[in-house]
Amino acid sequence: ITERKRAERTQLEAHDLLEQRVLQRTKELDGANRQLQEELEERLRTQGALAEENAFRQAIEESTGAGITAINLDLEVIHVNRAFCELVGLSAAEVLGSTPPYPWWPPELVETYLTQSTDLLSEARAGVDIQLDRYFQRPDGTRFDVLLQASILSDRGQHQIGWLWHTHDVTVRNKTAQALHSSQERLARTLALTPEAVISVDEDHCITLFNLWAEDVFGYSANEVIGQHLDMLLPESARAVHRGHISNFGKEAAHSRSMGQRSEISGVRKGGIEFPAEASIMKLGLNGETVYT
Repeated sequence: ITERKRAERTQLEAHDLLEQRVLQRTKELDGANRQLQEELEERLRTQGALAEENAFRQAIEESTGAGITAINLDLEVIHVNRAFCELVGLSAAEVLGSTPPYPWWPPELVETYLTQSTDLLSEARAGVDIQLDRYFQRPDGTRFDVLLQASILSDRGQHQIGWLWHTHDVTVRNKTAQALHSSQERLARTLALTPEAVISVDEDHCITLFNLWAEDVFGYSANEVIGQHLDMLLPESARAVHRGHISNFGKEAAHSRSMGQRSEISGVRKGGIEFPAEASIMKLGLNGETVYT
């Protein structure tokens, strides 16, 4: 009987110990499950935040008018936005994976662009901001002017993984600037042949145009006066008054004062000789600035 009780007691103790171990293990598993659930929820929150961030970045990227391309250290295109694809007339599948010479480079400029790219990206790696003008070509052969801006592309650890290019179509801007430059050249040639002394100054009253008749009247060459203040052609006693006349005229709605509204002034020739003169004035807006002639 004693042996039986001892066996029963031992068996009971073993059963209690097993139950304790099971309870302890169950408790540990519950804790592990809760931790796993928390980690899973945190991961889902992180993924959601990343998805929102990526969606936000993509929305910004797609709403900008600039073409955006990312290239890795092997110069392979690893990312492109819709604007760039529309700019070069290629699909994203045709752009991604491209390496030099890129399909949007004009054939005769490939060697030049290859050399420039190597040099420029070395400068970009050194922290130099890169900005340059280039020509791109679409599959149909049409060409257009672009302004390229490059910056270093880094990972979260701030290690360089490539470069980010922003591409802007500046064809219209360049044509407008060229047309304006041509117009200004024609105007300058016309004024140069005008049988009167013609002088143009900017908003700071610095001389920007001095025609042949002005050279003859004042005794200076154009090279001597371009960039100089108009005061050098006026008597000291009249300079402040004349500056006031120009400033007041700049505030008026009229763009010119007709030849019948000339005002008598005095000029100063090279060497300091004063002489009486008549003058009229007109103003013209060029590139957001006012030019007085």
